[in-house]
Amino acid sequence: MTRPLILSFLLAYSTLLIAQTSPNNYYNVQTSNSKDRTFAQAISIGINYQTVASTIEELDFSQTTFDAQIDKFGFSFYAPFGFFVSGYKNKQDKLPAYFYDENILSGAKEILVKNGLTFEDVHTPEINENLFGLSGGLYIAPFFKNQTLKYVHLMGGVSYLKGMIWDSYSGDLNPILNYSYYATNQYAINKNYYDSYGAIGGLALVFPFVQIEGVYNANTEEIYLNLGVNLPFEYIINKSNSTL
Repeated sequence: MTRPLILSFLLAYSTLLIAQTSPNNYYNVQTSNSKDRTFAQAISIGINYQTVASTIEELDFSQTTFDAQIDKFGFSFYAPFGFFVSGYKNKQDKLPAYFYDENILSGAKEILVKNGLTFEDVHTPEINENLFGLSGGLYIAPFFKNQTLKYVHLMGGVSYLKGMIWDSYSGDLNPILNYSYYATNQYAINKNYYDSYGAIGGLALVFPFVQIEGVYNANTEEIYLNLGVNLPFEYIINKSNSTL
């Protein structure tokens, strides 16, 4: 359930917070007093990778994957008022000429078996997509002048999906389902059509050079765990000042 996500956030926050207690030891630059932080000093440019995407009921951190799909990456402009863009998907698998129902496939196989006809049962399912998707929204860092809570960024936005996802099975149920008529031996079933918007909400902990985000997407009803790296303007500014 959500307990592993909460525990992971607490562990990440406590570990990274300890690591930031003496930033001079790590970065060899002077950080500004939090009360004197400017908007520019609170900016970080980040890239995120979605390590976990799962419904609440099926949340399992052991299923973490690392594959270079573009929709798993996101761009973040962290600031007291920032923004993010993520979840870009534009996959254009060819739409099948015909969609079958599972009951039709089962009925065709029964007829073939009863009549002693040779056929190739459906096998090797593949997930196909003809789908466009994009997510975006805003960050708010209400405590960017607070020494302890300046890492906290609240997230809110919108997710959009439009298109179709379906399963394709190879096989040959001829002559009951003559695939040559449809010019394919792929049987497409389990069609799911999307044309929907949904809210996004979450929390990001943005430390110098690294960040972690926990996000809930109401459009897909999934929880995301994003990890990433960032370039903090505060250290660039202070580094420049130290060389003057």
